[in-house]
Amino acid sequence: MPIARASAEPSRAAEGTDRYFHETWLGMVQPIDGLVVSIPVLVDAQCIERQPPHVQARLIELCPPTRRGEAGPEGYSIANLGALLSELLGFSSDSFDVGETLPEALSLYVPEGRQTLRATMGLRKVGDPPKSEAADATPATIAGAAYEMLVWDLPAGLDLDKPETVTGSWEYPPSAKFDRLLRHCRVPIGLLTNRDVVRLVYAPHGESSGAITFRLEDMASVGGRPILDAFVMLLSANRFFGVADDDTLKRTLPGILAESRKRQANVTNDLADQVFEALQILLRGFEAAAERDGRDLLDEALARGDDHLYKGLLTVLLRLVFLLYAEDRGLLPVEHPFYAEYLSALSLFEQLQADHGAYPDSMSRRFGAWGRLVTLFRAVFLGVSRGDLTMPPRHGSLFNPHEYPFLEGWGPGGSAPITQPEDRAGVKLPTVDDETLFRVLEKLLVLDGQRLSYRALDVEQIGSVYEALMGYHVLRVPSEAVCMKPDRLWVSAEEVLAVPTTRRAKWLKDTIGVTPAQAEKLSVELQGADAGHGVLEALAKFATGGRKTDPSLSKARAGQLVLQPGTERHLRARTTPAEGCDEAR
Repeated sequence: MPIARASAEPSRAAEGTDRYFHETWLGMVQPIDGLVVSIPVLVDAQCIERQPPHVQARLIELCPPTRRGEAGPEGYSIANLGALLSELLGFSSDSFDVGETLPEALSLYVPEGRQTLRATMGLRKVGDPPKSEAADATPATIAGAAYEMLVWDLPAGLDLDKPETVTGSWEYPPSAKFDRLLRHCRVPIGLLTNRDVVRLVYAPHGESSGAITFRLEDMASVGGRPILDAFVMLLSANRFFGVADDDTLKRTLPGILAESRKRQANVTNDLADQVFEALQILLRGFEAAAERDGRDLLDEALARGDDHLYKGLLTVLLRLVFLLYAEDRGLLPVEHPFYAEYLSALSLFEQLQADHGAYPDSMSRRFGAWGRLVTLFRAVFLGVSRGDLTMPPRHGSLFNPHEYPFLEGWGPGGSAPITQPEDRAGVKLPTVDDETLFRVLEKLLVLDGQRLSYRALDVEQIGSVYEALMGYHVLRVPSEAVCMKPDRLWVSAEEVLAVPTTRRAKWLKDTIGVTPAQAEKLSVELQGADAGHGVLEALAKFATGGRKTDPSLSKARAGQLVLQPGTERHLRARTTPAEGCDEAR
């Protein structure tokens, strides 16, 4: 049956329902390895599908439990993969080439492992396959052009992500073997299963891979219905071939996967905005800690010059981005129980997320996350040797505790107390609260309702995020101020009122960066605004610049520390003699 064509744009209420549906199931199958599907693309495709109860009952019949636990049946496993594909997902028996009917060229011999990789099944494209005219075409890519998806059915229970020699002599994880095969044949979509889980793999040519794993145990459970809904929604025959015309191609699985990657460019800009907001949150967290602990260390860091305070906070964000990237790529021992429980940044976020759900009103009065992060920073710098956990020291300026002593609660004199336990115990860490660290990590890890995988980010994208954080200074605003996008310039009412009315629209456009139309409209509103608070309220209406932003970060009280762009970043010259921010001395 063809995918029905939408007769009109989805209403806002319908879009909200669709978004909630996708946010729910994506949250339940976390973690997702790399970018596979994005929520905005799924919403635009209007592909929400909720399955009736009998579908789950049929799943359990096709994947019966292998044992009985204390809570009831468990260990659900696919009895017959072909039956699952046909009876649950709707594929006909002749949709796939199986075994020997697959072309011989649709394989890869790995010389370093002395193993030939071959798929179990191949989902054929409808109609004549396109002819490959690429200059680098090979027999494998020519054969692969006839297939929408390759399927590899592994021995039951074989771990997808651990090195093995069950499928052949190459001691390598099945997931990595399958990725090599997909890329060699240039078939971007793959289905990998060990009968306990089904993994949707997306490996487009020239881009990083992504994967979503659907566990049979989850889909068969009462609470796992959203996962089953998504499984059928994405992998049914209708999602591949139920196309009425070219307009609905974007609603097929290949179309959704490709469009999600096209929109990945937006991830860079959105992530850069969120990382900047994380920097603002961290600044406010340290300022709140200084109110509790005494302001000496923070004021001293601000007064040192050379943007010492700003660079120290920026270093914390760069450390976190480095660690999240390294953990997502397995460059740190994330599978070691001790590292996972006591050091991992990803595990810390999960614990803070659970705490935030259980104790939302007391997170700002809970302390412990900052000490754990400092421990992780020290572990990376000094290395760890504890039982079978070994981390080599990674000396360098990024994790060097001597660079920014205020981060760890000690002054600029002397060296960091990092060797003697009694010296370390004598230093009191800044009381940065857990709410601050939860919000910082949330900004770094959750984008548009989805858990962000740093493994899917290219080095260039991370570089763009770094570039977006450069060129700012920590300043103290002398009076209430509003942060104006797109340049993130803090502006006070006094600064605006100091500009003559006749020149105000031009000043708003040239200095703040609003569009000419916005400048004219804002100038008119400012004429009728009361001095002070009224001016700030008028400015706040235009503060976001059309971007998603955290409203709590767009206003500052008198005397508060803020991140103000420097002249090297904010190139528009100010024409008013009033100074919006004075550096605290």
